[in-house]
Amino acid sequence: MGIRYTKPVELLENAIDWSLEERDLLTIRGRGQFARTLDPLNQGEQLFWEYLNYGLALSGLLLVGLIRRWVRQRAQLRYAAILNAPSGQADHV
Repeated sequence: MGIRYTKPVELLENAIDWSLEERDLLTIRGRGQFARTLDPLNQGEQLFWEYLNYGLALSGLLLVGLIRRWVRQRAQLRYAAILNAPSGQADHV
C-alpha cells in the first residue's frame, strides 16, 4: 500500500528526548497529536452497553462450551465405532 508505519520510530525518538530532557523538542513533536475521546453517555446508555458486553461475553462462552461438547461427543462416537467394529473394518471408519 506504500504507507509507512512510523509509530515505533516516534516512540524511540520520544524516549530519547525524555531521557535527554529536551522540552523544546517534545512540545514541537506533541502538537499534532491529541486524544480522541468518546462522547459522554447518560446512565441508561452506559448500562445498556455494559449489559450488552456482559451478555455477548457469556453468549460467547456458552457457544464455545456447546461446540466443545459437540466435538467431544463426535469423538466419543467415532472411538466407540472403532472399538465395536470387527477387526477388518476398523481401518475404514
